Amino acid sequence: MTLAGITRNIAQNIVEYRQAIGRFKKVEDLALVSGIGADKLDLIRPEICVSRRKNASCASSRAQSLDSLPSTESNSCSRLFLKGSPHSQSRVLNVNTASVFELMTVHGLTQELAANVVLYREKKGPFHTIEDLIKVKGISQWRLGALRPHLLAGNAPGVTPAVGLSNGAVGCTVSQNSSQLIMNVPEARKVPSATLKNVSTNGYLPEKDIFELLSAYSQRPVLEDDFHGERNGKPVVRIATWNLQDFTVEKVQNPGVMEVICRTILENRFSVIAVQEIVDAASLKQICDELNCPTLRRVIDWKENEREWQYALPQVSDAEYKGYPGLGFLYDSSCKVELTAMKQLCVTGPLPNSAPKVEAVLAAFEVEDLRISLLNMQIQKSDIYNIEDILQGHVKQTDMLIILGDFTGLSQNKGENEIARSQYKSVIPTSLNSYGCSSDPQACHYSDNIFLNSETQLQFTGVSGVVRQGLNHLAIPQGWMWGGSASEHCPVWCEVYTEPVLAEKVLPNGTHHPE
Repeated sequence: MTLAGITRNIAQNIVEYRQAIGRFKKVEDLALVSGIGADKLDLIRPEICVSRRKNASCASSRAQSLDSLPSTESNSCSRLFLKGSPHSQSRVLNVNTASVFELMTVHGLTQELAANVVLYREKKGPFHTIEDLIKVKGISQWRLGALRPHLLAGNAPGVTPAVGLSNGAVGCTVSQNSSQLIMNVPEARKVPSATLKNVSTNGYLPEKDIFELLSAYSQRPVLEDDFHGERNGKPVVRIATWNLQDFTVEKVQNPGVMEVICRTILENRFSVIAVQEIVDAASLKQICDELNCPTLRRVIDWKENEREWQYALPQVSDAEYKGYPGLGFLYDSSCKVELTAMKQLCVTGPLPNSAPKVEAVLAAFEVEDLRISLLNMQIQKSDIYNIEDILQGHVKQTDMLIILGDFTGLSQNKGENEIARSQYKSVIPTSLNSYGCSSDPQACHYSDNIFLNSETQLQFTGVSGVVRQGLNHLAIPQGWMWGGSASEHCPVWCEVYTEPVLAEKVLPNGTHHPE
């Protein structure tokens, strides 16, 4: 598609024709491809060639199949091969046991088609004959004819063979549901902030190619709510809170972490996000930069991003920031969101000799005609703080106020329930912990929540939620495996109308009347 006159459809025709015939023998064979012809071939002839060896310097900007990744016969570039069998050996694959990566080594099966085969097998059961492949989306009769010599339909023992890189560079195993990935990574790098650079250097596959493959198999959730900034015909804004958990510069440099955070924000149409545990101020700036000038394909592909994001952190020195809890905000100024003021609130603990320390950040926002204050908090200890004492002198009783953040420490001592029993209303039940992204609900219990005061409750649309899907990525380490989460905390969000809503009272006859 980088060649002059080669559209997406023509490029696809070239690839499909090549896979059908095995390989091009001379440049002139390209004229036989639908959409090329003699004139277009003359146009691109100076930029193309036919070779028996793949050019190791060529790297696509899109996700590639395993058989299209750079490889040469020299030792300077590794080759992808199936463990237990020589790379050059021709063999027949069992479509009922082969993984996506194995199927992608068969000429005629692209990355998308291989994934379709595995998806069909998981939903419908094993294939009884090779002819059943015609039921898979994208496989035609002529393609099936080309695939038949390389595939068989045998009994499925439920074991997925491994795929690896030669010379012990990086080995990986992908389960049949493509939800887990195991890589042979040095033990010292099995940490949540490890990047692909740590497992893909030393002259082997380029880091970008590995990430593109992992990203292609890190599925994004299907969006059930087609939200476009309105509810009941009125403009609304979505406000969220997300503890990014030990968010350092090293962590955000993992492209899987970056992709998950940016896509989660964009997919859920968050306009204002209160974030916690920002260890390095520069890490939040990198998220903002990626949203405004995206470099990752999946972030680039999100066309509804106006790319007018801003971030805000309290002004503290580097020395003070080390003891600072890391509270800040991300907001989309294209949604007519403007930060007008922000201040740190020093809170004294419950003990008489407790030293004052920053526990909250209060920010004032204007969203169209709405003026609203957000109190961003993270309390990990079981100390109970009086919210009214924290806000005294900073927020008036008639102001619209939202308290949001991580209240895990308070919930351990019933402090969060004290907030809920006051004038503040939680958008999700306080008994429902945002369990995080672990498959084991006993592994971690968090209590991220959003509380609305009486004035903001009038603006509340009644719609809120906890994002639990799309938070994992195959490029993020998870102990000895890959497929970890960007944060164990789940984002919590709510919607508020941006136009003032009048309070109503119910008359004796049952009708509503504005107060």
